[in-house]
Amino acid sequence: DAAAGPSRPDATFDRAVFTAGAHGIPSFLYPPVTPGGLLLFVWKVPCGGDALVLFARSGNAFISRDVRRCEFVPMRGANEVAGPVQRLESFEPWQSLRDRVVKGRVFSAGGGDRWRTFGLRSWLAITEPRARFFETETGPAFGLWLENAASLALIRATSLTVNGSPAAGDALDRALADWAARGMPDVTDMEIQAYPCGTAPAPVAGEWLVDRPATDFICRLRS
Repeated sequence: DAAAGPSRPDATFDRAVFTAGAHGIPSFLYPPVTPGGLLLFVWKVPCGGDALVLFARSGNAFISRDVRRCEFVPMRGANEVAGPVQRLESFEPWQSLRDRVVKGRVFSAGGGDRWRTFGLRSWLAITEPRARFFETETGPAFGLWLENAASLALIRATSLTVNGSPAAGDALDRALADWAARGMPDVTDMEIQAYPCGTAPAPVAGEWLVDRPATDFICRLRS
């Protein structure tokens, strides 16, 4: 039971399976999986959709063998890992930015269909540390927050708005262009390494570090 942890702390396993989606791998799962053993893990993508990752244990890390789209209920319990999604109304800068719209345009984000934005959301969650993900009264929203420029770019179901200053909108346009130039990849196009929090090596060129409370993920596009 991923929420409760193993009933026998000294037990070891050649196979372990997650039956709920999580934002990180609980630390108690590393020691019991034997070297070369397999972990089937459900990695949640912010604002909806999950990635089913088949990991193999290698040293102190899990290395992905296959990644596919899926959808699971979220993990609950003592070992639940908090995700990056928050209420827009509770995002403190929003209080001063909400009435300061400097740009806006029609932008089809799937009309609320989370699978039509899965690729872009998973790409931004992995490659862009300034990405932010929100729940709002009208549904999910995501984009970039540039703190130094006090600028927030938000993609919603049918629009893209920029609040505060144009900087976040310009940065998001560059991120969109880069994503398109690479063929619009998503998390299923990635090789993923998972390490206990604080133990991952520094990413090299072409790699991205995704820092979650329980796990450091190193991701790179499959060649």
